[in-house]
Amino acid sequence: MFYLFLCALFFLTSGFIEAEELSFYDNSDKFWVHAVNNVNKLKRVQDLYDGVELDVVYIEETGVISIARSARRPVRLILEKYLETASLTPHLGLWLDFKNLRYQNRDDVFKRVEFLVEKFSLKRDRIIVESKDIRSLEPFTDAGYKTSYYLPERFLRSVREKENISDLSSGQRKRIERINDEVVSSGVYAVSVNCLNFSVVNKFITSANSVFLWGPDLKAGNSYHREVISSIIEKDERVEVFLVGE
Repeated sequence: MFYLFLCALFFLTSGFIEAEELSFYDNSDKFWVHAVNNVNKLKRVQDLYDGVELDVVYIEETGVISIARSARRPVRLILEKYLETASLTPHLGLWLDFKNLRYQNRDDVFKRVEFLVEKFSLKRDRIIVESKDIRSLEPFTDAGYKTSYYLPERFLRSVREKENISDLSSGQRKRIERINDEVVSSGVYAVSVNCLNFSVVNKFITSANSVFLWGPDLKAGNSYHREVISSIIEKDERVEVFLVGE
């Protein structure tokens, strides 16, 4: 609830949402569900939303992709078994939030994802591949996946209150420039960011063509939450996906 208050307050006071603008918009195609890390949850939500997000890690020793929030956690469910059991609806998008996709292992991870795409007849343009290492996304971008660079959250928080580029320190301006340059040169499809830091993307990360947001404490099934989410989406046409809680 506190997260919702912060998110709504931030957009109401930052000029992104005027209080009188909180009305319903039909953006249901942009609502995806956060952390659908087990098949039971998938069965509950896949007919109601346009896509689901999974936390995944690549296991170097076995060459499989595991559903987990950390590479240090024991393997309980591999992505292949998840997809075998799931019976995905044809429209459903998949957001793969890779916790350990790096430049050094990108070729191995790419081969494994390609194997799963072929085995289960998945559509590459309905799969988001996300990583904190923008260089790791190149083979996925080239193959037609919707790649997303997970922007550095701590840095975004540090500049969230700045209104203009001139308010930033020299070091902060250089980092903003570097991020924008990397987004352009890499050809990455989108950037992804917590909705609380979206104003930074709107003001300073102007090179991104698409934006993926998340606010897992916001529930699309709650009418007020849905209005807040929809109003955020309406403020920037680059917002293509908004991850919500179930």
